[in-house]
Amino acid sequence: MAFRFFEPSVVLIFSAACVWACGSSDDFSTVATGGTAGTDAGGASGSGGAAGNGATAGVAGQGGSSGSSGSAGSSGSSGSAGSAGSAGSAGSDGGVTDGGDSGTCTDPESPNESETAATKATGVDDCDAKKKVKGVANGKGDTDWYRYLGTDNLVGCVPNAVAKVDAKGLRTCVFADCVTGTTTVTCAKGSAANSPDNRQGCCATDGEAEAKVLCSGIVGSTANVYVRIDQPAGDACVPYELEYSF
Repeated sequence: MAFRFFEPSVVLIFSAACVWACGSSDDFSTVATGGTAGTDAGGASGSGGAAGNGATAGVAGQGGSSGSSGSAGSSGSSGSAGSAGSAGSAGSDGGVTDGGDSGTCTDPESPNESETAATKATGVDDCDAKKKVKGVANGKGDTDWYRYLGTDNLVGCVPNAVAKVDAKGLRTCVFADCVTGTTTVTCAKGSAANSPDNRQGCCATDGEAEAKVLCSGIVGSTANVYVRIDQPAGDACVPYELEYSF
């Protein structure tokens, strides 16, 4: 078989025609890469690939990765509770201070623990209404003394020295000493007794002591009357009201 050789000019024309029909390799698009992932709330979207100039379309770019969420803030610390207020102090009551186990007992008429130191009370005559005075028996060792002038008004009333208290457990005594003449006492209520200074009188516990008073002479039976309040069997702080007459 014989081979035919083409002229160079013919080969050049054939090459150009092939290039025009097939297209240049530069006309095909390259694949675009995705965007970089975001660092905070959301990553930026990747850019799409550039479209090819040739017949085949470029591949779409991938989306960017989503960013991580922020950390939650810590809660505040709770406040401490306030301190409770202290209770108020109890007020006093009629001269008696009650402080519980370590309390004290105050007698408003003290010191009046002897006949010579007796508290002076308002005088009364044998036709007057009864008089009153308040005091406190401060335990077994406390003795309260009062004195008043009982006047015989000589108009038919009988001169009797009478005394009583309104509290239980207390002993009441009345003793008389005539202003003039000799003193004679008869107990209408209570038991006969003599005072430390040897005055005649009568005593009663949880009741009324009454002494009929008779003074010798013609000027009546006016007398100084002494009242004693004590607590022979108990040892408590006992407020009382003394009622007396003549």
